[in-house]
Amino acid sequence: MRRPSPAYIALLAAVCAALLLAGALLRPEPAPEDLAAATPELPQLGRFADRRMLERIAEYFSYAATLVEDTVLLLAVSGQSGVVWQVGEVVTSARRGPFPSTDRTALAGRAVELPVTATGPPRPYVLLQAPREAVVSSRPPARLYPRGSWLLAVWRTVDGDLLHQPGNLFGFLERDCGTYRLTEVLTNFDLTPRQAGGGIFSLDGGLIAVVLDCAGEMVAAEANALELQARRRQAGEDMFPERYGMRLGRMAQDEAAALGGPDSEGLVVRETWWGYGAHRAGLVPGDLIVSIESSPVTDLSDLESLLLPVSREHFDLGVWRDGSHVNVRIPARPASADTHVGLGFVGDEGGLELGSVLGGSPAGRAGARPGDRVLSVNRRPVDSMAEFERACADADGGMAHLVLARGGRYWGAMVRVDE
Repeated sequence: MRRPSPAYIALLAAVCAALLLAGALLRPEPAPEDLAAATPELPQLGRFADRRMLERIAEYFSYAATLVEDTVLLLAVSGQSGVVWQVGEVVTSARRGPFPSTDRTALAGRAVELPVTATGPPRPYVLLQAPREAVVSSRPPARLYPRGSWLLAVWRTVDGDLLHQPGNLFGFLERDCGTYRLTEVLTNFDLTPRQAGGGIFSLDGGLIAVVLDCAGEMVAAEANALELQARRRQAGEDMFPERYGMRLGRMAQDEAAALGGPDSEGLVVRETWWGYGAHRAGLVPGDLIVSIESSPVTDLSDLESLLLPVSREHFDLGVWRDGSHVNVRIPARPASADTHVGLGFVGDEGGLELGSVLGGSPAGRAGARPGDRVLSVNRRPVDSMAEFERACADADGGMAHLVLARGGRYWGAMVRVDE
């Protein structure tokens, strides 16, 4: 076949170029309404793509929650979540008032009892014994995850439904929960009481933290640091908060002037917790325990009988209070949680609510925070700032004993008020 000449090809190219140019010049302009109809298509496509991406991300978070659903349990009696964090053990959040001595959950379609092995103030957590077949969550070191890592909060509703919420890791902070110190995992989760006892997990299913009630504020407590503290051997003085919700100590010299009896012998009640045996018996911070069953008390060892298994129902304590001796009957056994405690109803604490606390003020030196209540100054109840100031002005020697309350905890502190 004969090949076309170059001149012929050049002529065809010139004709095509001329036709294209003429078509471009003669093409009619689009009507404005046509442009308006076409313009929204691109944003709509963008929104569709964004929505699809968000759906895929949400699907992945839901998948990550299924990785740990067998380790997050519903505790039927307390009505909150718990996490199986090691073989045979569940951890959950403590609450105001005594925790039930046993709880229940469902494992493999059957109901099982979970006896409590460690509870009581000042711990913000409770440990329960679980069957060994319960699925355990892995616990990788939280500090291996870089800041900004995705995390997932997972908890159960009172109906047993599994809920989850995504968030990010910001860092770690050592903080105090009353007299207990823990490591908080800083996140952007909006933690609420309904998440108490739930877990904070990495997206690969590792337990990073447990959601605990820290003196009325929900925090994410680092699981490994919490485990180290939970395994420390308890001293005898730590058993009194657990069994009776009270902390005792020898009376200091400044306390003796404000609270002491004729010889100031005995143990001063420094702290009580709402709903526990000491609180129910009527003991308050500042009371001086001078005897038990008519035997003198000078040291913690004199109160060992309070910690031993006994068949009796109560002990009689001799207490020096407000310049006279009174008898206080305290239960010999830990109290179980009553219904009104489980529902969270508590009596009105009264006192002076602190809207702000100035550094160096008497309340500030006593460890108070905004929202705390000052109940009394040197045994005088206070319900207003005027009463507080008058009670401080009347303090002998410039020292005053304050009783404060926060989240079910009542504690006493000696402060100088004549500066």
